[in-house]
Amino acid sequence: PTADQAALARLATSQFSRAGGLGGVFGAVAGSYAPVVLTGTAAVAHAELVLHVAAAYGKDPAAPERAVDLLVLTHVHADREAAEAAVAAAQRPPYDEDGGGLRAGVWRLSRLLSGQVGGWGVFRLLNRYLPGVSVLAAFLSSRAATDGLAARANAFYRADGDGEHG
Repeated sequence: PTADQAALARLATSQFSRAGGLGGVFGAVAGSYAPVVLTGTAAVAHAELVLHVAAAYGKDPAAPERAVDLLVLTHVHADREAAEAAVAAAQRPPYDEDGGGLRAGVWRLSRLLSGQVGGWGVFRLLNRYLPGVSVLAAFLSSRAATDGLAARANAFYRADGDGEHG
């Protein structure tokens, strides 16, 4: 009850960093579905981490601005303007007159997955000669990605009282 904002943020960081590493391990044993499983588990863990850190610093995790924060902090978009445009596009009907929102989302997801599939192909090949290498790589990369995001989220919400900077 006497914990301050920074302590609550550290608790969330510790919890979701651990969860990110374990999600990587479970994803690694998913075989050929590993890139999809890892992307899904990482997305959920990262979203929960950012929202918990935001809440620790007094931000409403259900506020629409958190979606923009999440897109910027996870490096899906480089700046707030691009993230705000993406959130606005996601709120449009999927098959509006130009169809741009759906196409852009599918294109971005396919680029993300194709990069992971290539990397996992290399690890699966190495795993034939060095069993366990894919599990170790998944654990370390998932943990490092989650720790990096935690550092960015903590700096973002700690540095700015309103969370409105790029």
